[in-house]
Amino acid sequence: MPLAQHLRQGGRHPAVLPTGAAGPRGRPTEAAGRPAGVRGPGRIGQEQVHRPRRASHVPEHPGPPRRGARADRGVRTRIRGVALRDGRRAGNRAGRKTPQAVSPHPGAQTCRPSERGGAKNRGGRSVVVGYAAAVIRLVATDLDGTLLCGDGTLSPRTLRALGRVADAGAEVVLVTARPPRFVDALAERFGLSGTALCSNGALVYDITSRTVLTARTLPVESARRTARTLSVLLPGVEFAIETGHKVVFTPGFRVPMPEDASAQFAVSGVEELWSADVPIVKLLARSTRFDADAMLTAAREAAGALARFTHSGGTGLLEISAPGVTKAAALATHCRDRAITAAEVVAFGDMPNDLDVLRWAGAGYAVANAHPDVLAAVPRHTTSNDEHGVATVLERHFG
Repeated sequence: MPLAQHLRQGGRHPAVLPTGAAGPRGRPTEAAGRPAGVRGPGRIGQEQVHRPRRASHVPEHPGPPRRGARADRGVRTRIRGVALRDGRRAGNRAGRKTPQAVSPHPGAQTCRPSERGGAKNRGGRSVVVGYAAAVIRLVATDLDGTLLCGDGTLSPRTLRALGRVADAGAEVVLVTARPPRFVDALAERFGLSGTALCSNGALVYDITSRTVLTARTLPVESARRTARTLSVLLPGVEFAIETGHKVVFTPGFRVPMPEDASAQFAVSGVEELWSADVPIVKLLARSTRFDADAMLTAAREAAGALARFTHSGGTGLLEISAPGVTKAAALATHCRDRAITAAEVVAFGDMPNDLDVLRWAGAGYAVANAHPDVLAAVPRHTTSNDEHGVATVLERHFG
């Protein structure tokens, strides 16, 4: 029996411990003259959302379409995504699942319907004016704290949900601060393939061929000037360079990942970093005196013109990329090359480095365990990573 079929019928992935249970499956609708029970791409429909007080730059979540508005059921391009390697990519897409309301968490408020209903057809896909009802063609998800459980694994339930996305012909893109070598280990363990946007978007990586397709690196002189500024601003800070395949670090830089020991190389001091003759995918700054939020605020104010600063939750760890490098910028380019609009993207994340993606996507979800700034800025919430938050939403749209 093919592996994806085995998982959809409730089986376990051979490389995964039974850490999660299968969630409820939605009931597929019947298309006229077509067999029932065949899943198709999900739709971003009416959502139940948490609506905190938001800054003006966070867009209002639009409401549902006008009653009676019909969506054109045009042909969609088949796109390869992250899925189980069982030889299957897309199944029969005759039927489609009716949009379901998502209940992110107890006490969530329901968004108000938009006054601008009505449907338009664009390029054979349904587009509803004032309402995010586009076909979901791409799922973009962070890894740590979002797609992965707290123990770093993918639950069987999450794997099944990813398989359903692929069967519907949509693409899954991993959008992570992690380097390609981490993605390689994850793909080997759980049988993933497709595209990963690594190192906060600095690297576009083909998982199957283990090839870096594009890279945007930080110039050495910019890295040197940034390090000098931060050394004055944050006394005692230590530095490391992430190349995508290894990390080169100063003696005081703590690398708390024993599983990555084979890729770690120490140098005698910070000046030796600049003579290491390696691409600087990310410059890392670590402090034992300051937390990451304080470091981020100070660095942006003092050196924001030199580089792009963010963090992904590491204790006292700042991540520094070339100007303009973000997860959202890399994802937008990836989608543009495939004629996918932001309205056709659903995204998931938990940390400040995910915020730009969650704001850019047609539907961005913060998991319940997300950073407080992310929870405050993003209106859509789902359950935590350990409660299969990504799968919870995907099951609503893809069955």
